[in-house]
Amino acid sequence: MNHRDKRNILDELRHWRGVQDYRFETGGKHRKFIVTTNAGSRFITLSISASDGRAAQNQIKDLRKMLTELGATQEQGK
Repeated sequence: MNHRDKRNILDELRHWRGVQDYRFETGGKHRKFIVTTNAGSRFITLSISASDGRAAQNQIKDLRKMLTELGATQEQGK
């Protein structure tokens, strides 16, 4: 995961309501992005060395799915 990938995740997160907290944790070959809402906490696993451009798209897709499952709502028009 490079700086641009991290920025993309944080930019996406700004468009969601209901997120109370978030953090990145590093360990081994992967990094975790942990999100907390009123419904609880979950994480997505992020590769430290993503293979190609699809990895960034998949990270955003996984983040959106996780946020929806946690009851966060996306701002209209985003």
